[in-house]
Amino acid sequence: MEKVNSIKSLIFYGCIRKSFTHYHEKSHPRSSVHLFLIIFLVNNVSLFLIFPNILRSFLITWNIMMLIFKILVCYLLAASSFLYGTLTLESCYDLALNYSETLTVAELRALIEQDRTREVYGLHLPQITAQIDFLTKGNLKRVRHQERTKNARVSLVIPLYNFGHSTHTINAQKSREESSFIKMTTARQKILHATNHAYFTLAEAQKIILIIKESIRSLKGQLRISKDFAEQGLIHENEILVVELELALRQQDLLQAQSNVSIAATQLNRLIGYPLDRQTVVIDLLEPIPYHANLNQLLEEARSNHPHLKALQADIKAARSTRTAEKGKLYPSIYGYTNYSTSDNYALPYRHGLDAGIGIQLSLYDGGSTWAKLRRLRKEMCELEQQYIAAEKDMELYIRTAFSTVENTIQKIPLALKAIQVAEHNLTLVKNHFAEGLITNEDLMIDEEKLLHARHNYYQTLCQYYKAKADLAYAAGLNFL
Repeated sequence: MEKVNSIKSLIFYGCIRKSFTHYHEKSHPRSSVHLFLIIFLVNNVSLFLIFPNILRSFLITWNIMMLIFKILVCYLLAASSFLYGTLTLESCYDLALNYSETLTVAELRALIEQDRTREVYGLHLPQITAQIDFLTKGNLKRVRHQERTKNARVSLVIPLYNFGHSTHTINAQKSREESSFIKMTTARQKILHATNHAYFTLAEAQKIILIIKESIRSLKGQLRISKDFAEQGLIHENEILVVELELALRQQDLLQAQSNVSIAATQLNRLIGYPLDRQTVVIDLLEPIPYHANLNQLLEEARSNHPHLKALQADIKAARSTRTAEKGKLYPSIYGYTNYSTSDNYALPYRHGLDAGIGIQLSLYDGGSTWAKLRRLRKEMCELEQQYIAAEKDMELYIRTAFSTVENTIQKIPLALKAIQVAEHNLTLVKNHFAEGLITNEDLMIDEEKLLHARHNYYQTLCQYYKAKADLAYAAGLNFL
């Protein structure tokens, strides 16, 4: 009996460990709970084959109760791990893209432009209209003897030629539609860029808290040793006050670091669609992978494929087509038409008939609005061209700046890591000297502060490297994923 229970307990706790290992790999707790359920059921079914019939009912009831309790515990643990589990950068990217209002607005704008393109097509296709009227004429005093006439007509108007107005209007709208879809890509990259910065800002803030807590623990140990030395008359009381002062300053730094973590988590939660008050935690910072890129190749690729530049090119193309289409209004438009009409008016030469013809329409004078619009469209096109030139120069500036930052930080990281190792070794030696009474508290705190700054500088440089890589990808219009 005890052997069977011990085996079942081992299976149970083994399932817990296996389930949470599965959760951290797959990031979904429900599959882990399902694994619990299957193994528990198989484990408890074996009771029917082991125990006699007399004890079977009691054991079944007891095991069912334990089974329900264990499954409830598993659900609570898995749900808690799911709610407060750490987030990876890729999962933050996915959440930001799924919950971003900015991307939704960009997608809606693209769909709106797509509908407008269909509208423009429809306006320049043949138009069919129908008209029905009922006429009454005669003396008002003799209503019963008035003449009543019913007329009906179906008309078809076919645009034949309008000097490129229809073609260029459609081309302009197609260019606007193309620009809107490219801007959707730009919005996506902007969201990923902001998420990257928020993610590593939170990661850095979390690391700073750990560094400060480690420093506080070290200072508390130093304070305890200093009090022992003071009781033995080896040091003066002012050295204890120096340590307490430094400890108070570290605790203030800890409060500020905790506030920074809360602010950074709120900013990240806003981007990924989580509640703003949630205590989001991200994974620990990893060592950077060496990054190799050619600056000239990045510049050439950005000039050719940067979504912002391509969107401006589409806008310029749309402005040119719009101006050309507006010029077409200065020339006559030729159209064909046909009508089928019916009437019960006997005074007409024919009561039912089909007619057709060709018409020409020309605007002789519209108050100068067409020429004013052409001048405005010309200025708007020049404005877009200047925006393109400025965007191209700014893009090159941002790429060069981000590339230099990446190169700088990737070289600083090994030096910052070496500084930590040197500071740790030096602090170990200084602590030994302090224990022997060879140096004062002030000397020890100076070296502890150097170690604190070395660690802070390392993680700050590491986050700067990841942010600089994101800046470079965003400046060059590259894909983040």
